[in-house]
Formats: sequence, C-alpha cells, structure tokens
Amino acid sequence: MYRKESGSIAAACGENPFDDIESLQGIMQEYRREFHHSPELSMQEFLTCKRIKQILAELGFEIQEQYTEPAVVGLLRGGAGPGPTLAFRADMDALPILEKTSAPYKSRFPGIMHASGHDAHMAILLGLAHLLGARATKLHGNVKLIFQPGEETPHPGGASQLIQEGVLQEPKVDYIFAHHLHFALSSNSVCIPRGISMAATDDFELLVEGKCSPIAQPQAGVDAIVIAAQIVLSVQTLISRMTSPMENALLTIGQIRGGNKSNIIADTVKMTGTLRAMDESLRDKLRYRMMDLTRCIAQGNGGNATLRFTPGYPLVVNDSAAAAIAERATVEALGEESLVGDPMTSLVGDDFAWYLKSCPGVIVRLGGCSVRMKDDFPLDAFDLDEDCLFTGLKVFAQIVHDLLMA
Repeated sequence: MYRKESGSIAAACGENPFDDIESLQGIMQEYRREFHHSPELSMQEFLTCKRIKQILAELGFEIQEQYTEPAVVGLLRGGAGPGPTLAFRADMDALPILEKTSAPYKSRFPGIMHASGHDAHMAILLGLAHLLGARATKLHGNVKLIFQPGEETPHPGGASQLIQEGVLQEPKVDYIFAHHLHFALSSNSVCIPRGISMAATDDFELLVEGKCSPIAQPQAGVDAIVIAAQIVLSVQTLISRMTSPMENALLTIGQIRGGNKSNIIADTVKMTGTLRAMDESLRDKLRYRMMDLTRCIAQGNGGNATLRFTPGYPLVVNDSAAAAIAERATVEALGEESLVGDPMTSLVGDDFAWYLKSCPGVIVRLGGCSVRMKDDFPLDAFDLDEDCLFTGLKVFAQIVHDLLMA
C-alpha cells in the first residue's frame, strides 16, 4: 500500500482516492503478457491498436479517431472544472528478433518479439486507464493517453506523425510523461534525469565500390570486401582514439552485405549502422570525421566510398519543471529510497524527444531488472520483473492526483 506520507495519495484528504489500485497489478500483468504474446513490428501494430481501442472505450475514454491507425489516442475529459491537460505516452512496436525463451507468453509470431519493454509501457497506461475511467468527475482537467506506433523506426516514425496530426492540441497538452525501462535498476526504483536524458541518433549507409575481377587475377580488380574490412576496424578509432573518454558516443555497424560469388573479387559492399552522441557538436564532429576517414581508406585502396547519414532522433531533453513534478510524485508514492540516481549513462535514443521539442515533459527511467537476467543477457532472451508495472502505475497515478485532483 502507499506510505501515508504528507502529500501522498494515501494521505490526501484523509483517504485514498485510488483505493482500488492494488487490484490492478494482476490486470496489468495480464495485459503485458497478452501484448508480449502478440507482438507487431513498427507501423504494423493494427491488432494491438484494435485491442487497446476496445479496452479504452469500455473504460469510458473518448477514442479520438482523427489520428492515423495504428495510433490510438484516448481522451478523458475531467468533470470537476477546468485544469491542465496531461498526456501519457506508451510505445507499441516490437523488434524483428526470434524469441528464445520458455515463457508461456512467449511470442507467437516467429521472428518478432517485445525485447525492449514496450509491452510493459502499454500495460501501465491501461492500468492508469482503469484507475481513472470511473473518476472522470473528480478530475480538474483532462488526461490524454497516447499509444504510439513506430518508435523503433525513426523514418517516418510514430511520434513525428502524431505531432503533425495535432496530438498535442485539442485540447492543448500542458505536460507529457512517458516511461522507459532501465535494466540497470531494480523494479522498485525510478530515475528522473533533468536536462539531457538520452542520445541523439543517426542511421548511416556506407557503399564501398571496387572493381570486379576473377579471383585468379586479383591485380585486375579492386576488392571492396578488403576495403570494407579496413573501414570497419578503422572507424572504431573515432570513439576509442578521436573522442575524449569524458564524452559519450557510440558507433556500431550492424549490417554488412557484399560480393557475388566465392571465386570473384567483390565490386561492392554495403554497410549500415548507427551513430549516437550525447552532445550535438560531438555528433556533428563524428559525422564529419567518419566521412573523411571512409573516403580516404577507400581511395587509398583504389576504390570509392559513399556515406549517407539519415538523421534519427534528436537529444531527449527532459523539462526541469516536469522532472520536478515526477520526482515529487515518485517520493510521495514510493518513498525517497525509490528515487535514485542514474547508475550509468545511457546511449539509448527515443522519439519521445520530438514531443519534448513541442511540450514540457519528462521520460521517466523505470527499473525493470529481473533476477532471471544477467547484465549481459541477450535480447532474444529478454524478460522483465513485472513488479515494475505497479511501480510505473503508482508514479503516473500520483502525478494525476497532484495536478488534477489535489
């Protein structure tokens, strides 16, 4: 139960306006497992969309149909008088990964799984919907629940599309909140960084061009695979030797494809990857140096390299006022010991950054560490401690209480 501390939900007006919150733990677990069992890839979350619309409608939320599916936006208009509009966002998409667990709720779709916690984010928002659905008459203001597709794919990306369609308007959102699972933290812990919270991201595509020739006459060709191998090793120095250890950045090549046959010198190799940084000037510097380095290596070996960057998400910058609201709610709902500092700098990116460019808000790092997982657990064996669902709900419920019910 909530600690009866000054300002907490339990202490407000001598009673707990959310006295049924304990009963929602099992319901959220069922939702999380349902979504985990039926994952969908970015911008393809139509089954998930249909299910969430059904639940929200049953709970008395107004389904705002002006947003392009598979997005879902549910609005609860307060009946106790004017007040702010709060938005809470959950991402819906899964990853193209073959799940390798024995969980009874493991993915039923081979090659697709929820491996980053979006199933938990949706379950928490639906728990909040259950909590608030019967209390609309007590709200001074409105609550908008945003279930967003396409967080894992920035082009075009679900956040930017929803913002263009007016999700932060009608009614105008005053604050927006979200969770992001953080597996360096236990499930009863919350971290709320102020200012820069997550990295800016860029995807890149690198085309290495050589010259095709028979393997028996290597001097007649230019081996694109050999050039690509040199580039792969050399670009690592952009982080290890050309970036200060005090700066936070990463560069990863995730795909390499090239060659035509085992006995032919390859004429082309295509590589794709990701560049991330916690500083915009560092981001620009690394992009310039990568272009220069890849071009020089390719030309020095008689070939050519063309590097194209596709900007992803900007830096996630939490609003200080919104962070203070979330910090206070965490302490009130969970106790001071649950509000912790970040044990590690995270180079995760998130398109919640786009909302924060238009509206004050904060993305809360919610502990999700499971005792079944080690620090180096593979994504295809992902699981989480489902106690985090209740932790996340308590924080969001306290925010609603503090801003719309107190």
